[in-house]
Amino acid sequence: MSATILFAALLRTDSQIKITVKKLKFDAKILSEILRIGVPAGVQSMIFSFANIIIQSAMNTLGAVVIAGSASAFNLEILSYYVINAFGQACSTFVGQNFGAGKNERCLSTLKICLAQCAAAMAISCSLILIFSRTLLAIFNRDSGVIEIGLIRLKFLFTGYIFSFAQEVLSGYLRGWGASLVPALCAMAGICGVRLAWIFTVFQKSRTFITIMTVYPISLAITAIVIMLVTLIMRPSKRYSIKEIR
Repeated sequence: MSATILFAALLRTDSQIKITVKKLKFDAKILSEILRIGVPAGVQSMIFSFANIIIQSAMNTLGAVVIAGSASAFNLEILSYYVINAFGQACSTFVGQNFGAGKNERCLSTLKICLAQCAAAMAISCSLILIFSRTLLAIFNRDSGVIEIGLIRLKFLFTGYIFSFAQEVLSGYLRGWGASLVPALCAMAGICGVRLAWIFTVFQKSRTFITIMTVYPISLAITAIVIMLVTLIMRPSKRYSIKEIR
C-alpha cells in the first residue's frame, strides 16, 4: 500500500522527480552500477543472518532463561542500533550526492559530522536504555533471572557499539564513493568470520553466556579498526574524481 501511494504521488508531482510510465526503461549502464553497489550489501546481510543463526543455535544450548533474556535484550538493543545505522545511511547519501556534484571536499566534512553526531546519538540512546533497562526488560519478562541475562547482553553489546558507530559510518562513507564491496568484505570477515570462529573454538571450551557475549565487542572492534585502516589507505577523497564516474 505504501509503495502504491508513493508511486501515485510520483505520477502526479510537477517536480523533477515526476515519473512518466511511457518513459520507463532499463538502462544497462545504470543497472550495472546499481548491482555493483547493491549486491555486496545484500550478500553481507545474508551472511549476517547465517552467522546469527549459528550464534543463536549455540545460545539455545544454554537453557530457556538465557534464550528469553537474550531475546528481551535484543528488542531493546536494536533500537540503539537503528540510530547508529541511520547515520551510516545518511553519510552514504550525502557523500554520494556531493561526489556526484563534483564537490569532493564536502565528502570528508560529511564524514566528520556524521561521526560526531552518531557518537552523540549513540551515547544518548544507549544511556537511556541502560538507565531504564530493568523496567524495559520487565515488559517482556518479569523473571529476575531473565532480566539479569538481558542486562548482561545489553552491557556487552553497548560496549561493542563504541566501535560499531565508526564501522557503520565509515561503511556508509565508502559506499557513498561507490566502493560497496570493500566495507562488505571487512564486515563479513571482521564480524561474521570472527564470530563464527569464536563459536566453533572458544565457545566449545567454555560453554557460557558470557563467552558468547564477549565475541560481540571483540568482533566489532576488529571490524572498526580494519575499516579505519582501509579508509586511510584508500583515501577515496583523493583517489576518486567526478571524471571516473562519468
